[in-house]
Amino acid sequence: LDMNVVGYDPFMSVGAALRLDPSVTIANGLDDIYKNCDFISLHLPQTSDTKGMVDSKALSLMKSDAVLLNFARGGLIVDADVIDALENDRLGCYVTDFPNDTIIACDKVIATPHLGASTPEAEENCARMAAEQLDAFVRYGNIKNSVNYPAAEMPFEGGARLVIMNRNIKNMVGQITAVLGNAGLNIEHMLNRSRGELAYTMIDTRDVPEQSTVDAIRAIDGVIRVRVIS
Repeated sequence: LDMNVVGYDPFMSVGAALRLDPSVTIANGLDDIYKNCDFISLHLPQTSDTKGMVDSKALSLMKSDAVLLNFARGGLIVDADVIDALENDRLGCYVTDFPNDTIIACDKVIATPHLGASTPEAEENCARMAAEQLDAFVRYGNIKNSVNYPAAEMPFEGGARLVIMNRNIKNMVGQITAVLGNAGLNIEHMLNRSRGELAYTMIDTRDVPEQSTVDAIRAIDGVIRVRVIS
């Protein structure tokens, strides 16, 4: 749309930053977005930290003719504060696909049906993504977009891979590597990630572990599941 794009993401990964278009300017915080942007688009989940984040204080920082677009979650905004800003010419327009009886009664609101995820293109993309991510887990042990386990991805270069699901407790990695050391297995690559009470460990070895080695790891207190990929 030939716009100058300004973005803010407090959790941007290194990979996402490298893929970012160089023409995009990174803001130092939300206040910079609110003060300087003519069109403000929300792209974030609703959590205890983000619920109601667009309130009277945030709106007071925006330009009087700014357009606020919310296709993320309805609860990110405080409806009454947005309507008050619109009716008193402190906000130009509010565009959303979360219509409700309060919002749609305001003339400066453009409300559309909430069907974005139900288009044929979105359904096809979701199905493809689910199949690809399941395939990556089954074949390589990689995890992406899990509900309860951390994201964990590591290139598989052959040999054997131990995939271990375990409780996030102290000295778990030390106990696992000790078993491998006693079995004479050299660790080529290793990745350990945790999320809350659960953790996920991927270990690549040149040789396939004996069943007795796998059983010894499985017997460690806190280990939930062990899988060998070769």
